Amino acid sequence: SLYVDFTLPYTESGVAMLVPYKDNKSKSAWVFLKPLTWDLWLTTGCFFVFIALVVWILEHRINEDFRGPASHQVGTSFWFSFSTMVFAQRESVLSNLARFVVIVWVFVVLILTQSYTASLSSLLVVQNLQPTMTDVDQLLNSGEKVGYQDGSFVYGMLKQMKFDDSRLISYQSPEECDALLSNGSAKGGIAAAFDEVPYIKLVLSQYCNKYTMIPTFKTAGFGFVFPKGSPLVPDISRAILNVTEGPQMTEIEKAWLTSNTNCPDSTNSVSSNSLGLDSFWGLFLIAGAAAVLALLIFMVMFVKRNWHVVESSSGSLWEKIVALGRRFNQRDLNPILLGIRFRDRNMVD
Repeated sequence: SLYVDFTLPYTESGVAMLVPYKDNKSKSAWVFLKPLTWDLWLTTGCFFVFIALVVWILEHRINEDFRGPASHQVGTSFWFSFSTMVFAQRESVLSNLARFVVIVWVFVVLILTQSYTASLSSLLVVQNLQPTMTDVDQLLNSGEKVGYQDGSFVYGMLKQMKFDDSRLISYQSPEECDALLSNGSAKGGIAAAFDEVPYIKLVLSQYCNKYTMIPTFKTAGFGFVFPKGSPLVPDISRAILNVTEGPQMTEIEKAWLTSNTNCPDSTNSVSSNSLGLDSFWGLFLIAGAAAVLALLIFMVMFVKRNWHVVESSSGSLWEKIVALGRRFNQRDLNPILLGIRFRDRNMVD
């Protein structure tokens, strides 16, 4: 300027666009599937079936809950495995190997359920923080009406951006701005409001749960004006710089431009990506290794205890395997195992 000097700006510079959040009351009916990818859903389902099979093999000979008609055994095995999701399994496991497998699997299920809950919450929060307009071009093409503060230079900027006068509505207070945005362009209101960042923050301090700010243009910001050549300009600028770079400016903004209510922070980038198998393959590897190890130990112990059945059979290898299968289907009458079962039954009663 030829007549005055300006200090450094003491406020955040720029012109921003204030837009409402989208109304996401009508959510997708299948939103509960989005936190996990399809491969993780498929792997989890397969492991539920696998754990059910392993527990049935380990408990079939010694646990009355896993004996009986075939349909009862299948139903009990699957019920036991899937009920670990809510830790509501009623059947007790008697074999130490089965207990080892169940402990590892419950640990895996606990991590999966907690991760699913956190991912679903994050997904719903991100959906609730989506603005109705994301940029000026979208607003121009939509034909919606926009607002600006009465007497502000923003009006000239909107004219330069090719907004027609019929689409421009002025307001004089944050309350009037909120009323126009709440009505919307279809009811005589506006779809977005343009103003300088400090004024936008003033509106957000009162209605932060309804609107979000989208930076649009950079401007010089607010500063102090002095006569040309005034010696106060450099001193005031240094003082402003000390305040803006220190904690004082943050404290001032919190005192005057921060809402007293809990408001969503749309400036933080909240990830809504689905959780994939690559994040949990280690857990499934541990659970699978524990189950396979338990099966191997069980098979070695079973074959060792029933080796006399193999030696007494003079048939082919297949007939010996069938004889072992029949032996597996028989109830284990080991008095030690029976004592464990009856003791557990008495404790339940």
